[in-house]
Amino acid sequence: MPKKNILFFVQASLTDDATHGPYQLHELGYKIYATRKTADALQKNHVPCEVVAYPTEKDTTAKANAVDLIESKDICLVVIIPSRESTRLDDDFLLRGTAVDF
Repeated sequence: MPKKNILFFVQASLTDDATHGPYQLHELGYKIYATRKTADALQKNHVPCEVVAYPTEKDTTAKANAVDLIESKDICLVVIIPSRESTRLDDDFLLRGTAVDF
């Protein structure tokens, strides 16, 4: 895998179970990006990451929008772990589509 950046977008109910992978990738030198709730869970579990906004969100605290990072090729891998509880279906669709297109 190229040594670039990885974006994680994990359903809230699964975040505690999904922190081991990002931690290992961080240890291998990858920069981790995550949406707000995923980033909160990763940081709680000592995984450094940068917060990005959802595609449909106007988050003023995030430095970048997830779709913009994918389109600019700053992200080389997108990991989306949804569940039946997902409420951000438009964001899921936009992220998956952009990841495939770029």
